[in-house]
Amino acid sequence: MRKRKKEQILSLLQSYEEAHSTERTLIEEGKGEAAISLLVLCQEGMEKVEKDIPHKAGEEGRWQALFSSYQESLYRVFLALSGEKEDSEGARQFLGKAESVFRKIQEEVEHLPVHTLILFLPYKASMWDSMASVYSAAKQDPSSEALVMPITYFEKKEDGSFGEARNEKEQFPKEIPLLTEDFSLEEEQPDILYIHNPYNAANRVTSVHPRYYSSNLKKYTRNLVFIPYYTNVGASSFGSFFFRLTGMWILL
Repeated sequence: MRKRKKEQILSLLQSYEEAHSTERTLIEEGKGEAAISLLVLCQEGMEKVEKDIPHKAGEEGRWQALFSSYQESLYRVFLALSGEKEDSEGARQFLGKAESVFRKIQEEVEHLPVHTLILFLPYKASMWDSMASVYSAAKQDPSSEALVMPITYFEKKEDGSFGEARNEKEQFPKEIPLLTEDFSLEEEQPDILYIHNPYNAANRVTSVHPRYYSSNLKKYTRNLVFIPYYTNVGASSFGSFFFRLTGMWILL
């Protein structure tokens, strides 16, 4: 699971934990209608959480059992509150069971392993060697997913305007799986983005597509890293994303 996704799920779970506390207060105050409305929100929200949790082969049944048990307890709370005679004591008991299962779900999510998504954005195939050793180190780290997406660039005309769009995807080493530019930076938001052209529109010879200007890329990652051409990894500890480089690197 991506670290960002895990943080989002844990944040949602925190909000539902607070909702349980509010639910208990509403039951104790005899506000059955409001309590039922909040139950529905918890039920719908936890259904979405269940869909967002990745399941390893063979683990689907365990997760399904947890969420089914939680939903069943909420339903029992609903029955206790919606009967001809409101059973607040029964509602509190079943809410307690729901909270117990909920805490187990929280614990399971907290222990889910995370992986880091690292995206390399080269534009000229002849300059790939500046990224190659970093990419190799990332591929060897089991906690990371390293992807390469060659990006479109333009040779500039004398007046500074863009010439024909180019993409050198076909010139990269055949053994490297490559993404096409329909990969969604907005949706995926890589944990680390590597570039080797930080000059944006200031480059007088070439320009990557404005979509890939550093000012725009910074919207989609927490770590935008510039690797100068001819830079290689001297030593690395990829688990903590620290590199000692033979050249210079800049964190934008």
